[in-house]
Amino acid sequence: MKLIHSFYKKILKFEWSKQWLMDFNEEKCVVMHYGSSNNNYEYFLNNHKLTESNQEKDLGVVFTKDLKNSAHIAITTRKANYTLSLIKRSFKYRDKFTIKKLYTSLVRPHFEYAVQVWNTYLKQEINIIEGSKKSGQNHR
Repeated sequence: MKLIHSFYKKILKFEWSKQWLMDFNEEKCVVMHYGSSNNNYEYFLNNHKLTESNQEKDLGVVFTKDLKNSAHIAITTRKANYTLSLIKRSFKYRDKFTIKKLYTSLVRPHFEYAVQVWNTYLKQEINIIEGSKKSGQNHR
């Protein structure tokens, strides 16, 4: 028990970060509380109260407090649709082969990036994604 207490004490005091010369910017650190039965405690880092966040982006994936993917899907489809419209405006000659190459290299990566994390199962979100993909097929 004493070992566990000293371990948590080191983590909470950030002794490991000082040892590794890795300082934290307290202004950029936030807290996100998950779960309905969470007590929403206040957290401090170097005597600075961390702000609470409802949505954060980490490694290009948007995470929300309720763990739903709708915010990430909206951003992803917006980026894909913007890229599709950019392709439509930029290329006058749009044959099937060229559009397929442009779509697979510029648009599809938006949908495939970190799909293991944000893959959806809700019919409404699937329809939004599929609608964006179908509009890519219609840009010929």
